[in-house]
Amino acid sequence: LQQIGKELGIKVEFSGDAKSKDFFSELYSLHTFAAELYHKTLFSNQAIKAKEYLKSRGLSEESLKLYKIGFAPKNSSFLLDAIKSKKLSDEIIQKSGLFGKSNSKFYDRFRSRIMFPISNSSGKIIAFGGRVFGSDDPAKYLNSPETALYQKSNTLYGLHVTKEDIRRSGYIVLVEGYMDLLQLYQAGIKSVVSISGTSLTRNHANMLSKL
Repeated sequence: LQQIGKELGIKVEFSGDAKSKDFFSELYSLHTFAAELYHKTLFSNQAIKAKEYLKSRGLSEESLKLYKIGFAPKNSSFLLDAIKSKKLSDEIIQKSGLFGKSNSKFYDRFRSRIMFPISNSSGKIIAFGGRVFGSDDPAKYLNSPETALYQKSNTLYGLHVTKEDIRRSGYIVLVEGYMDLLQLYQAGIKSVVSISGTSLTRNHANMLSKL
């Protein structure tokens, strides 16, 4: 509602307390911070091999920056340590989907992974997909769990970038994964979205039909 109001020049005010609004604002802020941290790390000395791998797959630096691709090091408290100064509540940390918990202690969910930020249609980062790199983890891809921000059945990867191209062209190329979308977009096929490895849902179809 606030986003629509902003686009139309209408001030949107909510009644009641601000607890729910603050909760969502902090979740969005945490995801934005994490994406920026991972993206900065990809272009640092910690991720030289990961960046070389992405370039060997044909991705340009421009594409990496447009989609804010990042890297999560193997340190189990890399993101956790970085957010300490924010003094976030345990509820926010737990419900963000970015951390696990063991023996009452939090740890980073994503470690030794190339990070693909997942945005909603208005461009706010709501989740991540992580491809294993530099680790023997048998799970090739690890995605954020469903949270208050992120429901797989309502989310299409890349839509915030490609929706205007889709409207102009009148068609959609639907692909499975993050890399599929990035490589097509870079090759000039820009009317593309990804279902991020999940099943195509009725909600996905409704979202696409509106375009």
